[in-house]
Amino acid sequence: MEDHLISCFQFLKSHFIDRDYAAHVAYCFRIDEAEAVKALKTAVIFHDYGKAANEYQKKESKKLSFPKHEYFSASAAHKSIKETVWRDECLMAIGWHHMAMRGPSLLDDFTTWKKFGAPEKATFPAEFVETFRKIAKDNELGDMLVNDPPHEITLPEVRKTLEHISARLLSLQTGHTFYRLTLKLLRPLLIVDNLAAAEKRDGVEKIFVKDLPDPAEIHQIRDVLRGLC
Repeated sequence: MEDHLISCFQFLKSHFIDRDYAAHVAYCFRIDEAEAVKALKTAVIFHDYGKAANEYQKKESKKLSFPKHEYFSASAAHKSIKETVWRDECLMAIGWHHMAMRGPSLLDDFTTWKKFGAPEKATFPAEFVETFRKIAKDNELGDMLVNDPPHEITLPEVRKTLEHISARLLSLQTGHTFYRLTLKLLRPLLIVDNLAAAEKRDGVEKIFVKDLPDPAEIHQIRDVLRGLC
């Protein structure tokens, strides 16, 4: 988990932050660029929090699986990070990062909870929580954590998180804007998550990240264009 998060942060920097993507996020959310970087990093650091749960890690199987872990991750972020103008979009991006096109009916997933063998609660080792806190501090996210990362998340807490973000998404007044802003955090999360995972699959990338240009080439072209101005 620690290695995966470190790789995700590296790809976030090379593919998005170094390309001034945070400036675009800042403009969309009406925040400053430093705050936009924190929004992007917060989505990344929490996206797989649920996978570290004992209930997933101790499964007696040759291959670990993590059904519904993204919902535990979203709930962990909901319980931990301070309220900001981008917090709910961050929660939504985390909750959607595995099946981004599943549609707005998040609460429908509770009907298939047992079918997929998802746990009724998630408990986390103290060592993991401490490591997570250190990674947050190392990536200048310490001030985002108003509560300690959770040692336990129950299914009712997950439902509370999903009800909260579903209400935002389905609002007739603001739902469209909420969805559009969520995509600003979701797209980078999807890409860096898959690029980092590809490192563990001998470089085998998902189809939607195969055609991304080399960051070094983008930076070179940008510098040339700036020199011509």
